[in-house]
Amino acid sequence: MKTYYYDLDEARFVDSAGERIPRCVPELFYQEHAEWKIVLRDGGNAPADLSRIAAWGAAVADDFRADTAPMCRTPNEGIAADTNSGEVTVALDCATEEFLACVAGASEKSARFELYGLDESGRRLINVAFEIRARMTLDPDPGIDVHTPDTVATKAFVSAYVHQSGAITSGAEFVTRIGGYTLSCTSGGFAVSGGGVQFQVSSGGIVASGASGASVVLSGGTAKLMNEYDGIHQFIAVHSAGIDISASDPLRNINLNCHPGSVCVNSRPVLTELVASTDSEATSASIAVLSGGTAYTFTQPLTSLSVASMESSMKETWLRFTVASGGSVSINDSGFEWFGGRPSAYEGGSSYSIGVWNGMMVCGELED
Repeated sequence: MKTYYYDLDEARFVDSAGERIPRCVPELFYQEHAEWKIVLRDGGNAPADLSRIAAWGAAVADDFRADTAPMCRTPNEGIAADTNSGEVTVALDCATEEFLACVAGASEKSARFELYGLDESGRRLINVAFEIRARMTLDPDPGIDVHTPDTVATKAFVSAYVHQSGAITSGAEFVTRIGGYTLSCTSGGFAVSGGGVQFQVSSGGIVASGASGASVVLSGGTAKLMNEYDGIHQFIAVHSAGIDISASDPLRNINLNCHPGSVCVNSRPVLTELVASTDSEATSASIAVLSGGTAYTFTQPLTSLSVASMESSMKETWLRFTVASGGSVSINDSGFEWFGGRPSAYEGGSSYSIGVWNGMMVCGELED
């Protein structure tokens, strides 16, 4: 691939820094399949504005007669444009009868290259034309079919696409406007826009947005829904890690995260399925830290039970146990409040259930 920088404002070749190149005459050889990257710049060496270009075309000819076919031409399907960088890449097939007729019997001929960009109504917004040299090859391949394929656009494409009832079409691609809405189907995807609403289907995802700030995004295994109303931002995301929900306004924020094995509100775990921890043999137990999300069950009467500390969690925790005759229970409940009051004693032969949740404790005696 050959790269050329071209200043649209001054209509001349420049280098990557925007400095003028005194003399630049690109070459094309008969039967060559060339690819030119033409970097379009403005007078300040910034990328040219290509945002309004809906279709492209290019041609090479050795005369300016409208009734003769060019030596070769490239329709929109053979041209790729990057609106961010201003780069336009053009594929040029020089294996045509017209190209051969120009250079046959001569080492080179002067010709012209033209690149143009059309808006959605078929009007030319960009036109680049410069001198090139058309060269004859010394040993052309006689087996190459030099007839112009039917898929290549005719001269009608050079002026514009086939214009029918307000629509521009060119085989696989089209752009049309109906009322205040624009619909396009190009190599970049399918899009509908108008009235503050946009819907786009492209490689890797689907995006829809509304005038009120609402949007839906489906891409890469992720679904997102967003809405903004009266200063409140609402957001839902569904992805491989789980579901995330958030709502915020100037006074408060709420974030709910539902991931495998956990549910959190504002990063704090909430009630989830408890992990059962059953000990059917222990006659005494000592727990260093009583953490949330576990149900401890002791099936044998305990001669002693001690809990050194407890974790304040939004996940509930339960202790179920029976006190053996003469047994003792010691629970460090510092910083916790008892709902219904702290038990005055744990009697031998009695069974108890203690629940802990978010700084609160409750105790109940179990009946057979």
